[in-house]
Amino acid sequence: MMTANYGYLAYELRDGVLQDMVAIGLLIEAARTALRSGAPSNDVEAILDRAQQATRRDLGELRSMIDRLKPAA
Repeated sequence: MMTANYGYLAYELRDGVLQDMVAIGLLIEAARTALRSGAPSNDVEAILDRAQQATRRDLGELRSMIDRLKPAA
C-alpha cells in the first residue's frame, strides 16, 4: 500500500514546485538582465540568493514528496 495520494501529489507538484521552478527561472533571467545592464554586483547577488533559497526549499519539498511515496514499513 502506498502512503501518498497521487491526485494530491499532482496538485502539490503543479501548484507548488512547478510554479516555483518558473519563478526561479525568472529570477535567473532577472540576474542576467541586471548583469548586462551593469547593475551593482550586490543587486545581482541578492537576486541569485533568492533563486538559491527557492531551489533549496523546493528540493526539500520534493524529498518530502518522495518519502511519502515509499511503501509503509
